[in-house]
Amino acid sequence: MKVISFTVLNNEADIIESFVRYNMTYVDKMIILDNGCTDNTIKILKLLQQEGYDIEIFNESRVGFEQYVLMNKYLRIVSEEYESDWIIPLDADEMLMSDDKPIRAALEELPRDRIYKIYWRQFVMNDEDDPKETFVCRRMKHSFLHKIGKVIIPTSMVKKCDLILQPGQHSVVSNEKVWMEETGILCMAHYPHRSFEQSKTKALCHSVRYVNYLGRQNGESVHRNYFANQCVMHLSDDNDKWFFEAIRERTFKWGIDVIKSEIHPVNLKLQQIEDVEMKYSTLAICNAEHSLYRLSLEMALKSYDLRMESILYNRNMPIILVYGTGGGGSDRLKRIQGGPCTYQSIY
Repeated sequence: MKVISFTVLNNEADIIESFVRYNMTYVDKMIILDNGCTDNTIKILKLLQQEGYDIEIFNESRVGFEQYVLMNKYLRIVSEEYESDWIIPLDADEMLMSDDKPIRAALEELPRDRIYKIYWRQFVMNDEDDPKETFVCRRMKHSFLHKIGKVIIPTSMVKKCDLILQPGQHSVVSNEKVWMEETGILCMAHYPHRSFEQSKTKALCHSVRYVNYLGRQNGESVHRNYFANQCVMHLSDDNDKWFFEAIRERTFKWGIDVIKSEIHPVNLKLQQIEDVEMKYSTLAICNAEHSLYRLSLEMALKSYDLRMESILYNRNMPIILVYGTGGGGSDRLKRIQGGPCTYQSIY
């Protein structure tokens, strides 16, 4: 049996090492789609590649966080160009878990003639968490079973049924009736809020990029925009009490009471990863101001490229070279003169 996961990510430096080290206990290969990371996410991934983890990174840098578009594009690429039995769509804050048996063993037992819905076990921050512990599965132990789930897909069914992932990978649609089954053996450990700084950074940056996302689906990214608005409203606060109230309010909208969370961590011993060593914690620090600045540079460069391309294709408009743009500016000019512009993310 061969299992491949694929993930669209943007600025996940604080969790990406945990994500890889845990999920690679049952995944054979990871396909990572870099949607314009400007923090140390890609640097950490390349260090993990050097350790021997089978990770393939594709540069899919765009202005908007076009997860829906990219996930369906690569669902087909993975099913057609890679040999596998299972395709696991994962966000960077998700990890398959089981209380009863190793993930590989659980997957082996599942028939491959249907789609499986795996419910979130949502992890929440707690005063008992050790802030110095950088392996998120060891640090966060309080969780509750969420009513929202994700799907895992037998590879053979993608082409056979012409499957299309719905936003968030919570479900699929197809050209024929598909049998979807819930499984009690597996659930999806979900760590959306790992720290105040991480949540603030994610929400603010995503809401800025979301403005340029032309392929948005109804309801997509509502939760991120909600937290971004809360951040802006409380910028002058001298404490982060509002942050936990915002999480509670959003969770109530899902119809779930966070107070009912219990100590229910991922069974690391079962996955034989309880003693995993984290090596890149110094690269995993979140800083909202730094991330917003880098995002502003990225979007300005993309706007510049588009403007230059428009000018160069309009032969009636004179081209003026402004000195002082530096090597980056001249490099972009050469690239545009050679043909349509292609943008490379800055790391």
